[in-house]
Amino acid sequence: MVGKSDNTARFRALVKGIDSDSIERRLHEYAPQLDLITDEIGAPPDAVILSWSNYLALAERAETAAAFAASRDEESFPDEVAARLVAGDNPVKVFREHRDLSLRQLAAASGLSLGYLSDIENGKRKGPTDTMKALATALAVDLDMLV
Repeated sequence: MVGKSDNTARFRALVKGIDSDSIERRLHEYAPQLDLITDEIGAPPDAVILSWSNYLALAERAETAAAFAASRDEESFPDEVAARLVAGDNPVKVFREHRDLSLRQLAAASGLSLGYLSDIENGKRKGPTDTMKALATALAVDLDMLV
C-alpha cells in the first residue's frame, strides 16, 4: 500500500488532461478521505478505500444517475394528463385527447367500431385484453396505462 503523498501523485496522474484547478479542488476535497491501493509498478488503483458516509453518498448518486438514465427513454406526460387520470377520467379518452385524435381516428387506428370505442370511453363496456392492446398500440402507450 502506498502512503498519502504517493496517493496525491497518483491522483494527479489519473486525472491527467483535466483542468488543473478542478484537479486541485477535487484533490483537496477527497484526498484526506481516499486511500488508493496500487501495485508496485504504479498501475491504476486496485482498490479505493472510502469512509462509510462517502460510500453511501456515492451509492445514492449512482442510483439517481441510473434512474435518470432509465427515465430518458420513457415518455412523460403533462400534469393535466396525470391530474385527469388521478381524478378517474377514462384513460382511453384522456390519452386520445392528449394525442389529439378524434374518436373516429382512434377507432380506425385500433380496428374498432366507433360505437364500441365510445362505449369503452364512457364506461358502458370494458374491452377485453386484445381490444385494450390494440388501443394501447394506437395511442402509443403501455397497456398498463389503460387498465
